[in-house]
Amino acid sequence: MEPSETPINYYICKSIHERTADAAGFAPLYEERFTLIQATSRAEADKKAKLLVGDAAHSYKNADGNTLTWTCKRIVEVVDTVDTALNDGSELYGRFFNDLDAYVRASSHSPQADAAAIALIDLRSER
Repeated sequence: MEPSETPINYYICKSIHERTADAAGFAPLYEERFTLIQATSRAEADKKAKLLVGDAAHSYKNADGNTLTWTCKRIVEVVDTVDTALNDGSELYGRFFNDLDAYVRASSHSPQADAAAIALIDLRSER
């Protein structure tokens, strides 16, 4: 790296997106998304998150001919990655919480997700 170059840092943008449709009775679907942002500063990361994530609405037709539209409802946070180098096993994002049951309830949206969360709990209790 040249002495005058500013180092690139990595950030994670956590956002909530909504899918809507033009079909009657079509229920919205929400997605929690984590996007990697490369920037030279936190201010630049915030700007890039708005451009890359916040303003990145898109629409398409599904197999039934309905128009589905994805929009960013909210940028929840933009944070530094935990590890500064990106390699196999690098930790990108972490958050702390005290209530594992509340986390499982909030994260679960299907029987498969419930089973995966239970398996995760079981795996951690075996350590």
